[in-house]
Amino acid sequence: MERIGVIGIGNIAQQDDGIGVCLVEEMMKKTWPFEVELMSLATRVHEIPHHMIGKEALIIVDAFDGSSEPGTMFFLDYPELLKIVNKKRFFEG
Repeated sequence: MERIGVIGIGNIAQQDDGIGVCLVEEMMKKTWPFEVELMSLATRVHEIPHHMIGKEALIIVDAFDGSSEPGTMFFLDYPELLKIVNKKRFFEG
């Protein structure tokens, strides 16, 4: 059976940038079906491609400037996701 990954990323020291981490850590307090894998990666965005292996879908919870209204959801394909991951890695050093 395929699994669904939910990854929270962000820097909790950077105010609302830590929303992904906080949300997933709250979700971890509940019981989820085996098919749902919750992960809190914080600023380790370079690990995202590894966590995609064996997943039917991957939900990434993060705050970023998408030039849209707050709360907007973005659906990215793999190449678009890699562009964002590589950009974050560059800026976070």
